[in-house]
Amino acid sequence: MMNPSRKLAPALIACLAIALFAASPAAAAGGLTPSPASLDLGSQDIHNGNSPSQPTNLSNNTGGTLNVSSVAITGTNQADFSIPSNDCATVPDGGSCNVYVQFDPATPGVKSATLEVTDNLGTTSVPLTGTGQTGTLSGSSPTFNPQPFLYGSQSQNADITNASSYAATAMTASISGPDAAFFSIDYNGCNFTLYPSNNCSIGVRFSPIAPGTKTAQLELANDGTESPLIIPLSATALGGPVVVLSPPSHDFGTIAVGSSSPTQIFKLSNTGDFPLQIQQLLVLSGTPQIFPVSGDACSQQFVLPGGSCTFEVAFTPEKAGERDAAIYVISNQTGPAGTVPLTGVGVLRPEGSVSLSGPATAGRKIACKPRGYPQGTRFSFSWLKGSKLVRGETGSKLPLSDSDVGKRVRCRVQASNSVGTQTVTSPTSAAIGPQDLSRAGGSLVSQAVCRAVQAPRRLAAAGVGIAVNRGVPVTPWATLDLVSAGRSMQAWIDGRLVGSGVGRIAIYPRALNRFTDGVHTLKVRVGATRTTARIGLSPCQLTARLEGGPAAPSSLIISSAAGMKDPRVRLPGRLRLVTATARVGRVSVKVGGRPSQTFPLFGARTTSNGISVILGARSIRVRGLPAETGNVRFRFGAGVLNGSGGTIRASAFLRGTKARTGSRSPASWRR
Repeated sequence: MMNPSRKLAPALIACLAIALFAASPAAAAGGLTPSPASLDLGSQDIHNGNSPSQPTNLSNNTGGTLNVSSVAITGTNQADFSIPSNDCATVPDGGSCNVYVQFDPATPGVKSATLEVTDNLGTTSVPLTGTGQTGTLSGSSPTFNPQPFLYGSQSQNADITNASSYAATAMTASISGPDAAFFSIDYNGCNFTLYPSNNCSIGVRFSPIAPGTKTAQLELANDGTESPLIIPLSATALGGPVVVLSPPSHDFGTIAVGSSSPTQIFKLSNTGDFPLQIQQLLVLSGTPQIFPVSGDACSQQFVLPGGSCTFEVAFTPEKAGERDAAIYVISNQTGPAGTVPLTGVGVLRPEGSVSLSGPATAGRKIACKPRGYPQGTRFSFSWLKGSKLVRGETGSKLPLSDSDVGKRVRCRVQASNSVGTQTVTSPTSAAIGPQDLSRAGGSLVSQAVCRAVQAPRRLAAAGVGIAVNRGVPVTPWATLDLVSAGRSMQAWIDGRLVGSGVGRIAIYPRALNRFTDGVHTLKVRVGATRTTARIGLSPCQLTARLEGGPAAPSSLIISSAAGMKDPRVRLPGRLRLVTATARVGRVSVKVGGRPSQTFPLFGARTTSNGISVILGARSIRVRGLPAETGNVRFRFGAGVLNGSGGTIRASAFLRGTKARTGSRSPASWRR
């Protein structure tokens, strides 16, 4: 009979083996025991590829042979770890094998994964860790040279440096910020990986269009610790050197031929913000030798902002007549060269003759024409009708009226200059003939009689106020006025001189006719200062103005830039036209700015020389005007218009249109 204890021995041994196997953690996870139990592969630059291999040794202490079926990496960052080699296949009892691990992070930061070795008893896990590292880029702002904006753009480098211990890859560069439009990237020399101590440059271009300081920022995208890398941009564009000449021009006056005037000292100042380089002073004229430059302390010199230099000029005429020239300052000034207009007159004794010009016809003007006199001669005029002096007529033209028909006229001229005087009388004119308005046709003023003007009410030049008073519209009787009390002024439109004066400049339609409809530049100089404004010009189709008062002579003007016919003016209810059958006064009709026809008012209809004026209780109508008529003026004697004013209304057929055009304007009563 078998011993019971011998029967229990194999079963007891099996139970103990199972208990021991269950108690061993390595056996429960897998048959292999790792050493070390975890791997830290340290810090690795994300740009440098794989780290050196690190092994983990796996030993078999199970008492039997283990067959390894797989060696793999799992976990959150498994792609950042790799197994270049291992020798784990069949591991005998008491033997071991090695698994080699490498770390190649794609992005910076702490990475983790698990090495899993699976055998016939289970899976052994080895925790893996490592840290991805990247560098830090820094940059310096480009330094732009302050220079005049008209010199064009300039490019400077923003220098990028990697002063850290790791590499960083620079990518795209862009510009942002409030003035980004004034900066651009010329080239990106940093589109690569910068290793420690590497550097590169990005070309930045500054392209100003006006003076001033502009700011923006250069942004460089990269995979370093600071992305994007922000580099401040700041650049200042200067206005440039500005030449100011004092005096701005000079008239040497009348100088005897063959002699020389006293020298005039000119001061050249740089009022800009950049050094002025003067190459030379160039005198341009038909005969520059008559304006010799001396004492030139400006040519071939640099004048700093706020600085100045001087030179002298004289006038030495070689023959009689007016001479002019200009001194051009050839320099690095942006814009037109600085100039000094020079004028002078060489004088001979005045000797010449005078004649009459123009038709001897009522309604026209006959002109007195001096001939053969040196330039610069001053003339004073007087007129004779028969043997009698015409009082009040001292101009070069004499208006002829209906009362002059049949008479003959002469003009008398006193010519003088700084060296003498001559008085001469013209031949007698032919007998003055009557005018014929019905045949005036296109000879009347037709176009651009009036212009509508949009302009600021006030300008300022270095603290000096300039009032802009404009008629609405600008007509021969309402000018565009520039007023600055006691100041000497000059005005230009688009660079053309349109007027000058002291205290007031009156700009008439004749001056505005040279400019097309649209926006123009008005420049006004007061002394040595200038100011600029924008003005708008447009045609006015039909305008009406009424000036006067119940107890004073009154003028009613109708004006059109396009020519008109058959105009009609209606007076408001508070303003009446006195047209009783008895004679109540005289009215004159002026057509196209020509001298008027004058006739008495007897009733509702008056005809004069082909023009019919129909007078109603509150309206006036004109018939029979030539088609090219530009304006019509009525002048009423005192007492013909009565009432308290109001708004007048005018209408007419304009040349080239079939529809009647209207206009309205308040009556302006002079008290």
